[in-house]
Order: sequence, then C-alpha cells, then structure tokens
Amino acid sequence: ESQERFLVDHEVHHCDGGFLDTLVRVAEVAGLSKEALRQWQERFEMAYILVRRGTNARFRTEEFENLPSGTFIDKDIVTYRDDPTKFDFYMVSQTFVIGTAKPTLYSVLYNTLKLSHHEIIQLTYRLCGVYMTFSGMVSMPAPLKYAAKLLSLLSKCKSTPPQPTGASLRW
Repeated sequence: ESQERFLVDHEVHHCDGGFLDTLVRVAEVAGLSKEALRQWQERFEMAYILVRRGTNARFRTEEFENLPSGTFIDKDIVTYRDDPTKFDFYMVSQTFVIGTAKPTLYSVLYNTLKLSHHEIIQLTYRLCGVYMTFSGMVSMPAPLKYAAKLLSLLSKCKSTPPQPTGASLRW
C-alpha cells in the first residue's frame, strides 16, 4: 500500500527552531519513490514563521492607549525584504487593560503558500484565539503555546524512555 496518501499538501508552522529538512526525511522514511517525492514537493505548500516575544518594541495609539487586539504593523518599522514571499510584522493579539501591550514579532522566512500577506496575518491572529486552557486571546499562536507547555512538562521528568513501554504499548 502506498504511503503517499499520508503526506499533507499544506503546512503552516509558527516555529522557534529548525524544521525545513525534516519533511523530506519523513517522506524518504515513508518509502516514497523518487518520482512520488518529486511530485509531492511540487504541490506542497508551506510557511515557516519565526515568532519572537522578546522584543523591546511598544506601540500606542495617538491617545496614548494600548493598541486593540488584532492590531498588526507590517510597514515602515519592520525590515523590508526584496522577496515578496518573506516579510515581518508585529501583532498585538491580546487586549491589555493595565500596563503596556507587548507586541509579538513574526518573521515569515519561507513561504510557498498561495495566501496573501493579510491572510497569513489573519491566520496567525486566529491561531492565537484557539488555546484551549484560556478563554481569551494569547500572545502567540496556540500550537507554540502547546509546544512550550509540553517542553515544560518533559523538562520536569527525570527520564523519558526512547520507546513506549508497559501499558502504553496497548493504547
């Protein structure tokens, strides 16, 4: 049976680490022929977005109030790139009542999606609202929050086996 049906055609990753070569390795491990791998690579679309919360940037309205949730800045103060598929933007996804809103900087480093800049920004904003352990908007996309939570839990483990053992094998 062909493993090609398990390969996805679209991916959006909000990452803070390396990933790009992993997809090709997964396809090779799945046992795809060179022709099937080439066809998949031609139709595959992906965006690789670096997310940085640790910026010193702060923005306010003309009335010196915090920016409303969903405000993004993608012109003038962000890095201009000659490549139209690569761009940076700041976004304030949360509503801040007290204190100064801390925007998140997103850098689209690799993009083969057929989405406009605005659609990528809108998708990023919507992903900030689907974090299940909080009823409002969070500061970064939910998949990153889940990854950080998992990393935190795993770091508290004394040791983790490389393979499932015992009762977990029957799940």
